[in-house]
Order: sequence, then structure tokens, then C-alpha cells
Amino acid sequence: MASETTANLALPYLAAAQAQKHVTHNEALRALDAQVHLRLESLTALTPPAAPAEGARWFVPVGASGVFAGHAGRIAAYEAGAWDVLPCVPGTLAYVADQRRLRLFDGTAWVSPLASGARGGMLEAVVLEEDVFLFGTSVATTTVIPARAVVIGVSTRTLETVTGATAYHCGIAGEPSAFGGSLGAAAGNTNAGVIGPRAFYTDTPVVLTAQGAAFTGGQVRVAIHYLLCAVPGASGGGYVPARAETVALVARMPAPAPSRQYLMDRLVGALVDAGVWAKLDALYVLAAPDSASARVNWVSAAYGLTEVNSPAFSADRGYRSDGATSHLRTGFVPSGAARFRQASASLGVWVAENGRRGLTIGALQLPGYQGSHIARYGAGDGDYCALTINQTGIIPVVNYSAFLDPGFYTATRTDGASVVRYRNGALVESVSAAASAPSTLEFYLLAINAGGTPYVNGTSRVSAAFIGGGLTAAEVAALDAALRAYLTALGA
Repeated sequence: MASETTANLALPYLAAAQAQKHVTHNEALRALDAQVHLRLESLTALTPPAAPAEGARWFVPVGASGVFAGHAGRIAAYEAGAWDVLPCVPGTLAYVADQRRLRLFDGTAWVSPLASGARGGMLEAVVLEEDVFLFGTSVATTTVIPARAVVIGVSTRTLETVTGATAYHCGIAGEPSAFGGSLGAAAGNTNAGVIGPRAFYTDTPVVLTAQGAAFTGGQVRVAIHYLLCAVPGASGGGYVPARAETVALVARMPAPAPSRQYLMDRLVGALVDAGVWAKLDALYVLAAPDSASARVNWVSAAYGLTEVNSPAFSADRGYRSDGATSHLRTGFVPSGAARFRQASASLGVWVAENGRRGLTIGALQLPGYQGSHIARYGAGDGDYCALTINQTGIIPVVNYSAFLDPGFYTATRTDGASVVRYRNGALVESVSAAASAPSTLEFYLLAINAGGTPYVNGTSRVSAAFIGGGLTAAEVAALDAALRAYLTALGA
């Protein structure tokens, strides 16, 4: 047996051939009795009670003294005339007697079981009660609706017949019947005064107002039912990504700042929700805080970028080639890809700043120019732009001037007959191009792989790039919007 106790409640196991098994068995029963259907007398008592009741239990807070000292964060149970100290594990639910409410232990603090955040924000449901004696024209409760409470209702029960008045209203100052009007004066009458709900921004007492004549006697029990939004705590600063994909991505990077993780989580979440993430083999966000983070493939641990001849990196802006030899290798070979397939493939780059226009990403086998690539040449450089995906031969963009400015350039095919070209998420043109087998050459970034040789001739700055399966028009637009929001937040 790997352990002598159970995993959750630390109940002792019976050992093989153990003598006096009843001792261990009874110890386990006492521990089980102390921790199941848990009622705690208090969460804040610093000193043990002088005469505790048999079976009574307390949570031991920090700073406790006496027999509680040294046991902060555990449960002290009084059993068989002695104290026993037991573990309090995260997820423990208890009824707290002095608060008259359920609380949930999160491993550090007792929080609301209704709803609790990782940083201490909570939604509390509270009921406050007061028995009110009636005299005069109106009586206000000493118990108040607290500021920032969202009141669900105020209920009443007439405990002693109201005299003097023929009936009464239940409300607040200026709104005497907000929670009920002309309520019965006879003992036993009740009213569940459900409202709104309604938010109160100052401490506000409930007011019982006599109807017909002044109160000369009687007693009413008032219950205030409300919700409180407890603000998050100051400790434990940072950000916990909501998406499992972001958690895995952060683990592959050199400790991105919490604010960066927040932006990353939003980008990843947008792509997951749009169905784009599942179609990507690689996503490179070169606008990163450091070059190591810029070279990470966001989608998986495969296809990380490798610098060749030191392309220039600028934090939160991206990479730029020298236009001669420097570029990035992707490690991505289309013929062996999971999602980039012959009749379903896409490729894109985000050009943040023009330098000398030229080749930005891809691989072409020679001769014949079979493969995939994105090229942008302006006036004086051949007046030629092309975005190809798994095809033989290069079909230039008809309106090449639409591709000269910085922007997000995307080529995609979702069938074996055509390639669709986009700029900034908007359709530019669709061209007929029969699908050929994916290239066996590795893709390069800031260049292309031309028959096994880097072809480098551009100096534009690239902030992002992606490779994956075929995308629909809606998916291209979603990818553009998500990247744009991320890069704009960085100032890229």
C-alpha cells in the first residue's frame, strides 16, 4: 500500500495482520464524523472555548492561541473529552453557525459557495432578520440594507397583532409600500415582498408605516433578502488564462507578463470561438516582448522559428530582414503537415511596415514554381504581387497596387480548383488554379525557399504570420479582427 491514509480525508487504513484493529477503525470513524456534514461553530475564534460541546468543531484562524496555536487552516474537533486537529482540504463545504450561512474553503479562505472568483471576488446571498416592536406612526429597523446591496425582497411576518393601526406598509423612507402595502394586522399574517431586484447605494433601513392610525402595539419580524458583490482581493496579482490553449502557450514562453497573458488569452479565445484555431498548423506573433517569445509557434510545440543570419527584431513590432541573407526558418514542411493539405490550405503574413517590398513567406520548387508563397513587389521592382497556395506556376494579382501598402495578406484554398486572396480580411480576388501536391520544401519567413536555397530580397517588417488548413471568408475576417485587436493593443 502506497500510503497509510486515504487521499482526501486522511483516514487511516487497517494494516494487514494488524493488532488492535478497533483502535485504527475507531480513529477513522471519529475523523469521518468530524469532517462529514460539517458544521463549524466559527471561522474566526482565536481562543478555544472553555467548555466545548462534544463533537463541536471550529476552523482555526491565523493567530489562534491555546490548543489552537500552530494549527491555522485546520479543523479543531472536540471529541471524547479531547481536542483532535484534522485537515481542511480545498472544496470543503461547511455550515458556519455564528454566521448562519454556508461557506466554501478554497484552500486559503472561506468564500461564498454561490459564486467565487480565483482572486477573491464573490457573489454573496444574505438574509438579515429583525423583530420590530410597533409604536407611533412609523418604525425604522436598526438593521439596514447595506450600501451596494442588490435587494431581492423584504419579507414580513406579524408576530403579535398590530394595534392602533388597521394595517401597515413595508418600505423605505419616501417609498412606504416599496415591499408591500396594506399588510395584515392580525398575528400570523405574512408577506413576501419581492421586488426588482433593486440596487441600493447607501445604508437604508426598512420602514414600517402605520395605516389608518398610529401604532399602539404589535410586533413584526422583518427579513431583508439581498445579494452582495464582494470585490476581488489585492493579493495574488496576475492573470490566470481562461483557455487551456493559452495555458499551454504560456508554458512554452519565457514568462510573459500578466497583461500580456490577458491579451494572448483574448486572441486565442477569439480564434478558438471562430473555429480558426483548430485549422492552424502554425501561428507566429512576431510582435512579442522578446525574440524568444516571437519565435514560438502559438498552436503547438512544433515548428518553432530559427533565426538565420540575424534578422533584426524589435520588441512588440516584429522581425525585419536585411534584404540579402537574414531570414527565419519555420521547420514547417507542407507535405507532412496535419492541416495544410492539397485542397485545403492557407497562408498569411501581417506586414506592419514597408521597407523594400519582396518575398515574405513560402517555398517554391524549381523549375515550375510549384508550391505556396506570398510576394509583394511595387513600382520599380517588377510591378508584381502574387499569393499562391499548392499550385504550379505563379498567377500575379490583377490589381497589384492593392497589395503595396502594409496590411494582412492571406491566400487560401478550400477546393482543388481555385485560390482566394484577401487583404485585411476583405476579399480581393479569386483565381482559378488547380491544386498540386504540397511542397516537400520547408517554408521560410522573411524570404522563400526557392528549390532549397533561401531567396531573400525584402526588408518589410512582419508582425505575424500563419500556416494552416483552408479558411472560409468568415474565418479570414475573424483571424484579421483578432490579430488586429492584439497588435493594436501593443501599438504594433
